[in-house]
Amino acid sequence: MTFSLKDEASHIGEASTLRASESPVIYILLSLYNGATYLPEQLESFLRQDYRSWRLLWRDDGSNDESRVLMRAFSAKCASGKCIEVSASPRRIGVRRSYELLLNHVPENGYVAFADQDDVWLDDKLSRAFNALKASRKPALYCARQYIVDENLAHRRLSPALPPGESLHLATALTQNLAVGHTVLLNPAAIALIKKSVAPEDVLLDWWSYLVVALFGGEIVTDNRPASLYRQHRQNTVGATSHLLIRAFRAMRRGPAVFIRRFAGNVASLRQVASALPSASMSERAPKALQIPAQQHRTLLNEIEDALMASPLERIKFLFRHRDLHRQGRLEHIVFCLWFILRRASQPPRRGREIALQYDKSRTLTP
Repeated sequence: MTFSLKDEASHIGEASTLRASESPVIYILLSLYNGATYLPEQLESFLRQDYRSWRLLWRDDGSNDESRVLMRAFSAKCASGKCIEVSASPRRIGVRRSYELLLNHVPENGYVAFADQDDVWLDDKLSRAFNALKASRKPALYCARQYIVDENLAHRRLSPALPPGESLHLATALTQNLAVGHTVLLNPAAIALIKKSVAPEDVLLDWWSYLVVALFGGEIVTDNRPASLYRQHRQNTVGATSHLLIRAFRAMRRGPAVFIRRFAGNVASLRQVASALPSASMSERAPKALQIPAQQHRTLLNEIEDALMASPLERIKFLFRHRDLHRQGRLEHIVFCLWFILRRASQPPRRGREIALQYDKSRTLTP
């Protein structure tokens, strides 16, 4: 079924009213672009989930294959309101903005799981993720390992092991995204914060969600049991490999410019998010439990920006003072340090006004 954005928001709000005895709703967000080849297997894996209280919010971003036809056929198989199309834009808006649009249609108190069009979920993916977050009263993000497979779902191998969630914080989130999008689950407190922030143009929503949760001192939960089959093929937007040497080689081949530009952009954007908290009526609404870590992290973010514009020697000193700013693999960490020291980043854009305009000060940060 297709709705206008206004009708869609109303429909979701009505559909999400739950009795106390029912499980919270997990909203699966799925953006499509020419995904017909592998889409049916992903959709069938949604139906096999042992956590039954889910709804699928999807949109097509200008596909010229059978993606929309497949989605409408799938919707016809589901109960009314289970599979909901968010009205498509007349032009292609890209994967990042597409998922942001979907996220903005998640009602209050809903959980969110990101989905890709070409993977396959294991049957207990949602239930394990929900059980890991259900007791959290802070903004929380769950992520898991995956089986990396080829286009035929064969040659299964495990992705790299994840560190304990309690060892992850803003510094580690800035240097490396460990929250692979299609494994992520966000609780309502995290979603409320993410909706009020603006990600840099070249950063996808999974990494940005990880960064925002870390900025506010939220809970990161990692699961080393695989949650999905992560299909690798020629059309992958983002690929994966479990071999550290290959990952380091690919990083070296890309060079420092892209990474440092993205790193500096994340720092600048997060600093503006932290700076917006004390402003005007927002400070009255934002709970102090969230304000405190955000303001503490703003100091770190300011120091990073200063270091990026300093001499190589000052950057070396900075890295010695902030050894928590590291990547997980030793070789990858060495590459990061070299890039940080040797590559002078451009001055990050000052986006305070742009980000401040995105904050809805009529709404509280408390979900």
